[in-house]
Amino acid sequence: MTLERRTPPEYIYRVSRSQKPWVYVDWFPPEAPPELRGRFDAPDKSYGVLYGGSQPIACFAETMAKFRLNLKVLAELAKIKGLDDYPATRIDTWIESRYIAKARVAGIFADIYSSEWMNCLHDELATTVKELGRRSEKYRNLKYIDVAIMQSDQYRELTQAASRIARNRGFNGIYYRSRFGHDFENWAIFEPFGVTPEDSERLDPNDPDLRKMMALYGLTAG
Repeated sequence: MTLERRTPPEYIYRVSRSQKPWVYVDWFPPEAPPELRGRFDAPDKSYGVLYGGSQPIACFAETMAKFRLNLKVLAELAKIKGLDDYPATRIDTWIESRYIAKARVAGIFADIYSSEWMNCLHDELATTVKELGRRSEKYRNLKYIDVAIMQSDQYRELTQAASRIARNRGFNGIYYRSRFGHDFENWAIFEPFGVTPEDSERLDPNDPDLRKMMALYGLTAG
């Protein structure tokens, strides 16, 4: 069976706290649990993974989502009479410490949320789910592997296992749509990285894509 695959567009973009955004740095301590690591990071930490987007706004959608007010806070604010506008979270420090870069990326990428891949993972992750079910009820209750499971933040051990399956099949990374909106296209690039860096610069607080995501997420700066 030929599994669905994608090739990257002319440029892939990346937001990073490093002046060398395309140099892999493992920011997580060795003891960090799977749920705190990247969605498609190596489950055994045997290879690095870089993340980027087809458009700068896709990078902003992913990296800025953590600053939004969560549902619990929003529900509490809704109880306050006379409050017309929710307080905006300021992200000045975050913007000042980040870079946006673009690069040419070579390789063939697994279209991980496509139908053939979903069926492949349903079969190949069965043993992994059984093993995880010995210590976690959420895995014991799983009946199917589907897009909802693979996009959920609650099943990082499965998405990381899927990363290894794709890499073992010879793919250079994974193409996937953002869980924050399917109009955002993302790429997880496996080591060794087929990346040719181009421009890299500090984030501009007035960048229109950045401002658009700030408005969508209820954030402010400047």
